[in-house]
Order: sequence, then structure tokens, then C-alpha cells
Amino acid sequence: HEYYADLFASFFLLPSKGIRDLVPDDEFEKDSISLDTVVKIEQAFQCSRLALLHRLKQLHLISDSKKIEYSTHVKSSAYNRAYPIRLYEKTDSIDVWGDYGKIALDLFQNRKISEGDYTSLMIDVGIDVLASQPEELIDF
Repeated sequence: HEYYADLFASFFLLPSKGIRDLVPDDEFEKDSISLDTVVKIEQAFQCSRLALLHRLKQLHLISDSKKIEYSTHVKSSAYNRAYPIRLYEKTDSIDVWGDYGKIALDLFQNRKISEGDYTSLMIDVGIDVLASQPEELIDF
């Protein structure tokens, strides 16, 4: 599943213009892109190394051999360049961006979905709305 998530991210979440804006002019030839630039781009887009390497290959900026070379020592390559390494560490937390929670709550409050459906949707993003919480957080 992670492979397909990375592949999706590489095409959808890494726009070619955004990548090209971060690549120095002298690194546009195939396999000229430096590891410094790779780390800078993945940090800017907060994406996995694998997703970025898929996208760089699709944009003809790297070959398979460069992709293999850059897919090793991922965490240390960022650390040695003074970037934070939390991007490369597994975490149980889930960051939800956008209107997911608001949409789920609106659907529940407007009786489009049941309380069970709402609870299930929220659990999918790591929020247990029925867990014991301070009274002021429960509003339904």
C-alpha cells in the first residue's frame, strides 16, 4: 500500500512546476540533480524520498541507477544537511489537512450519516470522538 501511496503522491502532490522551481539551472540535465537538491525538495514538499524519486524519474531528471543511489541513507542525508528528521520517522499521529473533520461532522449533524458512520470516519483519521474526553469537547 505504501508503494502505491508514494506513486500517487509523486504524480499528484509534487507538481512539476514546483519541483522545477527548486532545481538549480545547472541541475536540469538527467542525473545532474544533487542529493542536496533532492533533500531540499522533499523537505519543501514534506514528502517521502521514494515519492520524490518516482517523480524525478518521471520528469526525466534521474535514471534508475540514480534513483537507487539516492534511496539509501535517507535519514542521515537529511540530518547531515541540518534538516529535521521527523519526516523520515514513523509516527502514530495522523495529520489531517483540509475539511475532512468538518465535512464528517456536517454530514452527521445534518442526518446524512449515522453516529456510527461519523465515529468510524473520525477513527480512520485517529480521532476517537467517543473516548473519554473533557465534557467541554463533546458537543453532540
